[in-house]
Amino acid sequence: MITTQQTGGTNNSMKSVNLELSILVGREMLVLSSQLDNKSLYTKVVMVHENIISLDRSGENSDLCQIDNDQTVVVQFDYKGQRLSSKAKLYRTISGRVNILLDENVVPLSRRMFKRYPYNGHVRCAILPVQRIIESDMSKLRWLEVKALNISSGGILLPIPSKITDKTFMLINIDYANKHLPSLLIGQVKHSQSINSFNYQLGIQFIINEQKENYFSSLVMKKIPPKAFDYTIKHRNRFDKFLAQDLSEREE
Repeated sequence: MITTQQTGGTNNSMKSVNLELSILVGREMLVLSSQLDNKSLYTKVVMVHENIISLDRSGENSDLCQIDNDQTVVVQFDYKGQRLSSKAKLYRTISGRVNILLDENVVPLSRRMFKRYPYNGHVRCAILPVQRIIESDMSKLRWLEVKALNISSGGILLPIPSKITDKTFMLINIDYANKHLPSLLIGQVKHSQSINSFNYQLGIQFIINEQKENYFSSLVMKKIPPKAFDYTIKHRNRFDKFLAQDLSEREE
């Protein structure tokens, strides 16, 4: 029996037939199967045909091939600013393609995908001027050093002395000696909360290598330091496990 990890979601379920599934192509999807003890399998949507979703099964996603045909799994994915979860029927075609069919009901998740842990290490960050990046000199970026408030494998919460608008891109250097966390990351501001006139809390989501094309054109990516895209799904999964072991005792 699948421990769906849908608990913590709301009761206002959506109908899968009403979703615009075509926008999921190229995006990440999390697959959970009781057959693999609900191991987190991160893959990409490679094609959508009507209500059939085809998943990438290459490389790190080869574990999908271990799931028996015609099995019920649970999937999670981002859709128009929401994190959605649904049961799905997984099956493989004669050619070996891995397909899923979503259940009738899809549930918005109210909880975070990546667990946050208290963390007060030093962080250096700089706004990345994407609109002017072609003309700008990366060496002239203005770096700010702060102490983080908390961290997850998916992002970080920082105290900032001035307001920064949502969707702003940031270069981030975190003083955290961990082989799964690169020395330079790129992130996007998801929310900025005012504490008082001179203090804000900035929630930043890390952008992983596999998702960079969803945020930047090839021309812009050539201007950004390549190391900023070293953070991959594999790194994120392993850093998530590390945080659970290393920081869970200090969890809020």
